[in-house]
Amino acid sequence: MRFSGKVLSLARSAEDICLIVQVEKAEALDQLHEIAAVPGVDALFAGPADLAASLGFGAEQTHPGLVKCVIDTLGRIKASGEPAGLLTGNPDLHKAAIAASIDFLAMGVDVGLLARASEALLRTVKSE
Repeated sequence: MRFSGKVLSLARSAEDICLIVQVEKAEALDQLHEIAAVPGVDALFAGPADLAASLGFGAEQTHPGLVKCVIDTLGRIKASGEPAGLLTGNPDLHKAAIAASIDFLAMGVDVGLLARASEALLRTVKSE
């Protein structure tokens, strides 16, 4: 089996798979230590879009209160001993998270990336 040009072995699949838990609800913030301690959890990441909605910030991912909460959450994840990451398309949050020494950063989601690439392809075809 192949994925991204790498030959995968089903016999080794348990070694190659990781479980990354997304923290996206206010309730999860209250249970962060317990979530990080679950056996088999390899890392945690903050999902600011859903977290913003859960905390009453709506879709405002740049709200100073949300940014502070996300950065504090990343610090708490790192303090738990688990790798901390962030999933957002927001460049300001990218910079703040990198400054907070996160372990991994997802800078977009598959649907958005596919849509932007499709739009670019359509513009190219229309201009020919």
